[in-house]
Amino acid sequence: MEKKLEKKFNNLMQEWNEFQNKGGTGEEFILKKGIESIIQDSYNIYEKEINFFLEIDEVELTDKLINRLVEEKKWGNVESLYEARKKGAKWNNVRNSLVFPAEFI
Repeated sequence: MEKKLEKKFNNLMQEWNEFQNKGGTGEEFILKKGIESIIQDSYNIYEKEINFFLEIDEVELTDKLINRLVEEKKWGNVESLYEARKKGAKWNNVRNSLVFPAEFI
């Protein structure tokens, strides 16, 4: 983790030096980095929503997964998960929740 942070810091300092060499000010650099951060955050939110609608984060409810969810106290009992599986439900790994097919909505 320290190496990653050090690399990020070094990259940021290099970018700052290049920005200064082109005549940029500290305020402009901070504004530029802030806008880049907002764009990246927006992209991350957008990507999560796309993954949700494309069902990328959903997995089949296998016997092994059902037992693990109950053992890890992410779900109360195996019977209701077996029943949900019969109805076509899947488990969303990101949201830690059951997702049912559209006809149940």
